[in-house]
Amino acid sequence: MPLNFDSLTIILLYFNALLQNFRGEFMAKAEKTKKKNPVEAEKAEEEKLPFPRATVTNMIRQYLDPGKQIKGRVKVEMNKWLGHMVEKISKEMNSYPYTYVDYSMFQDAVDKYTKLEEIAEERDRILKYLAKIKSDCEFLEKEVEKKFDVDEDDMGEEE
Repeated sequence: MPLNFDSLTIILLYFNALLQNFRGEFMAKAEKTKKKNPVEAEKAEEEKLPFPRATVTNMIRQYLDPGKQIKGRVKVEMNKWLGHMVEKISKEMNSYPYTYVDYSMFQDAVDKYTKLEEIAEERDRILKYLAKIKSDCEFLEKEVEKKFDVDEDDMGEEE
């Protein structure tokens, strides 16, 4: 039986239908497995991470003591958080009406995050200064009480 264009088209449509059916069954099984097996669900979640897991893990490890273990959840959540920060900063840079993004726009976008540390240091400095003022006020109060220590009885005798 010779194959012509019409018969090849019918065969391709048949195989396409089989493929679609197989895909649907495969996805249904994957969903069932995801619900039954949380480890596999976590692996599927890791596939959606914005950065390579090893890169984030190595960056975390640089600032930890040697031998300290990093739990998988920390690696995943740090990765998601970093992705979220990239998203927020990118949206901020996108708010400019220009067709480009330059370094000054990047600096403006990250300024509020980098200044948090400076603000915390300034807060600590102000609190220390206020504590010093408070102690100076207490000292002056004691000095005034000593210097001008006058009993009420003494005031009545002079009159």
